[in-house]
Amino acid sequence: MRILTIMLMLIVCTTAAQAQGVFPDNGSWYRKFHSIAWGHGGEVLWDITTYNTYRINGDTLINGNTFYKLYDGNAFAVYITNDSLKVYCGEDPGNLRVLFDYGLETGDSFEFYGPDYPYGTLNQTVTMVDSVMIGGVMRKRIQFQNFSSYGSGPLLIEGIGDVNFGGIELNYSYVAWYANTTTLLCFNSNGTNIYGGCTTGVSYTKPLPQIYPNPSSGLIAIDLSGFSLPVTITMLTTDGRLTGTWKSADDRFQIFSRDKGTYLLVISDGSIRSVQRVVIL
Repeated sequence: MRILTIMLMLIVCTTAAQAQGVFPDNGSWYRKFHSIAWGHGGEVLWDITTYNTYRINGDTLINGNTFYKLYDGNAFAVYITNDSLKVYCGEDPGNLRVLFDYGLETGDSFEFYGPDYPYGTLNQTVTMVDSVMIGGVMRKRIQFQNFSSYGSGPLLIEGIGDVNFGGIELNYSYVAWYANTTTLLCFNSNGTNIYGGCTTGVSYTKPLPQIYPNPSSGLIAIDLSGFSLPVTITMLTTDGRLTGTWKSADDRFQIFSRDKGTYLLVISDGSIRSVQRVVIL
């Protein structure tokens, strides 16, 4: 009886040791972004593939709560914190929204953040909940219904994020509006590859230029490091209409007070490089 009791205690302790937190305190998400948009006549306005890295880079203690700092490459993106079941994010620690909820069960609904016209916040229903062994631990997995204009719905895996949309997607309206997709190539935590096909230590160079914040509330800053100056910056609407052209001889440039919407920025130094980036204002 004593041997059986000890064995049961070992099983319980092992299970507890493998419990997975809802958010990693040291993680990197390596992502591939693809965006394509068509004009009214069916012509392709742009077809872009870029790579970037979301990573946790430090934390801060505010009112007794730990907030992790999420960076998009070298640019700060949002603060992230969590409790036992929910993950919260926001640019302001005092104004957070729920990013993930791992307490959901089949049939529950969740509003994925998407502030931009025409979709706004997207209310999706959980279609399946199970558990999967990844990285030596059992993790809850939550599948949502498909977006109406996209083939896959969000798929949350505990301690990793939304593996169908880059691990962390900060604007789901951006996904649903166009045929956009951010693929999670791999996820590393504490230097160990947990999910995907990347080897430990691999990283993808963030494509230049860096544009932040993106999405923005009316002001975007552009880091032109790596370009041969001066550059020409052209802004187009999604139907190809020119809304602005600028020249910059500085490696930092800002655009103010554009009308709300989604735009294509074309940045060219005239001889060596020409880069296109989608921005949301």
